[in-house]
Amino acid sequence: MPQQVLRFWETKFSQIQPLKRRGGRRYYRPDDLELLRGIQDLLHVQGYTIKGVQKLIKGSGVKALVNRANALEDGAGSNADDAPSSDTPPTAATRTPNLNTDQNTSRKSASQRDEISSVIDDLKQLRDTLRQYG
Repeated sequence: MPQQVLRFWETKFSQIQPLKRRGGRRYYRPDDLELLRGIQDLLHVQGYTIKGVQKLIKGSGVKALVNRANALEDGAGSNADDAPSSDTPPTAATRTPNLNTDQNTSRKSASQRDEISSVIDDLKQLRDTLRQYG
């Protein structure tokens, strides 16, 4: 991971606290690395925003992210079911939408699936209309 990314994340996540050695060199302990892996997964794989990850850490704690990182390291892969539990699920403001509807709609109720299908149909119609004029 690039050095500038680590420094930036240190400013955004107070939980990342590497030991500082002589000359200002940072030493990341195994717990720090697990936390970084969990943050990286949430940001780059799951599509969370920095604020979204901050809310998850505040709600479920660092332990949930460390458990996530351990699961990834064990080969469990990244999966929405592995997401840290929180009282408030991620919203559009904290997470980018995953448009893979086949995977996501299986966990939704019938009314939610109908609503999603309706929105998708509307978007397809809008796309077709834009293509006619584009």
